[in-house]
Amino acid sequence: LPKEFKFMRDRFELLKEHFPSVKRIVLINHEDCKYYDLLRGKFYAFLSGHRLADHPKVDMARIAKVARLLLPFLGWKVELYYAKFADAQHSQIVFEQSPL
Repeated sequence: LPKEFKFMRDRFELLKEHFPSVKRIVLINHEDCKYYDLLRGKFYAFLSGHRLADHPKVDMARIAKVARLLLPFLGWKVELYYAKFADAQHSQIVFEQSPL
């Protein structure tokens, strides 16, 4: 969403201004994210019924596009990861790196 993009850009610019030594940003999307479900609902309304990916991991490619547009101009290396539950009890997680 444009509003979300602007919020993220403003926060990154603020971080760059106040923490100029930062050189690496790690973005983590995770399984069973309630905020993602909320945003997905907004996208459905915004796109008038166009089908979106049903799983956050699939949408990492979309996140990567935003990261490629937004973060390199700040001089940061960007890494994307997906955190998922490693067991049925949801007591352990594993991180999978996603390509940019």
